[in-house]
Amino acid sequence: MHIDTAAQLLLIVDVSIKSIVDSFNEIAKAFLEDSRIEIGKITKFYRFTATYEVLTEKDPSQMIAAKVEVPTLEKFSEIFGEKVLPLELRFTGDGLKANSENWYDISFRPNYETNDRYVFSVIYRNENKEITQNFMNSFEERILKIAEIIEG
Repeated sequence: MHIDTAAQLLLIVDVSIKSIVDSFNEIAKAFLEDSRIEIGKITKFYRFTATYEVLTEKDPSQMIAAKVEVPTLEKFSEIFGEKVLPLELRFTGDGLKANSENWYDISFRPNYETNDRYVFSVIYRNENKEITQNFMNSFEERILKIAEIIEG
């Protein structure tokens, strides 16, 4: 855990999403009991950041290229004089702005060193604690569904 009062940041790091949620709830309870500070009333947004890897028997570079259609790549291929393929996919919700409290950025790519797994990265923010926790709790399930779509 890291608290930066100047940046108004409470950072909890763990390998388990459940542990992060439990730790946050314990810290919030302690602030309330010890200092009468309700974290929810002073919180601008809740942020979840994670990197998750999914092992695969297939070539993730080729699987991503086969599933991600980018019409502009034909023009890029002309510029480079060879066929180019998408290597990574990155997306956010329609209408969300990167500088707002409610925003997310999800990307997936092959592991560049071993090319035997997909690497999923996420930054998720929401001003509502429950919405953020629901996203966190369903994150692994969502990532595995995306991997199934890519492999399917």
